[in-house]
Amino acid sequence: MGFSEKYICSYADEVQSAYFDKGAVTLQLIVIYHRNSEEKLDHKSYVIVSDTQMHNSGTVLASIRDIVSVVQQLVTNVNTIHYVTDSPTSQYRYKHVFYVVGNHHKLFEGVTAS
Repeated sequence: MGFSEKYICSYADEVQSAYFDKGAVTLQLIVIYHRNSEEKLDHKSYVIVSDTQMHNSGTVLASIRDIVSVVQQLVTNVNTIHYVTDSPTSQYRYKHVFYVVGNHHKLFEGVTAS
């Protein structure tokens, strides 16, 4: 998991006033590695697009909630999810994220996390 930089949205054809009112999005890039039905290592790449500019633990927790459901659909018998990040303190090494990882099995139907 990792955040990409903030991207400014623009239009191919816009009125002059739109120049001063640009929207921005944040991309969170996620790659899920798993064993497929033939026990070979496989991966799926996902991008979460958000209109929030905050790269904080709340945004990370919302992404975790969304991605756990994707993992459970992708791997039917998932027991543990290992999160690997670039580890900035304000995003991933924060008390709320540690709480979620520590209580992952309660929050996400028996799936533990590290």
